[in-house]
Amino acid sequence: MKFLVVLLLVATCGGALSAKLSGSSKTVLTSSLLSKYRSTVLPKTSNHSSRNANITVDFFTTEVDHFNNQDGATWSNRYMVSMDHFVEGGPLLIFLTGDVPLEASLIDEGTLINEMARDLGGAVFA
Repeated sequence: MKFLVVLLLVATCGGALSAKLSGSSKTVLTSSLLSKYRSTVLPKTSNHSSRNANITVDFFTTEVDHFNNQDGATWSNRYMVSMDHFVEGGPLLIFLTGDVPLEASLIDEGTLINEMARDLGGAVFA
């Protein structure tokens, strides 16, 4: 039992020491990985013409603060809808863009979410 405790302590201290000694290389590795994967997330932006002419753009207005009834501040949120493949009773597929600006090219023909909508008879909201 004592041997296992000592072995665990040595492994922990050794790992901490090596991390401290190679901190700069760890930072370089982390930033290298982040830049590699971050760059693949951003889609190729195209002009405003979409391969799917039936994508509509609309806005909805919502409150800024839902917990303060006295504050009447609102803001408008833009969203896009593709109803090309929707059949009654089909699912509503929601595509969250995250850090990427919303563009029609994210949900037009040839994208995974649009293929899912076609296969399932669903509508796409982004």
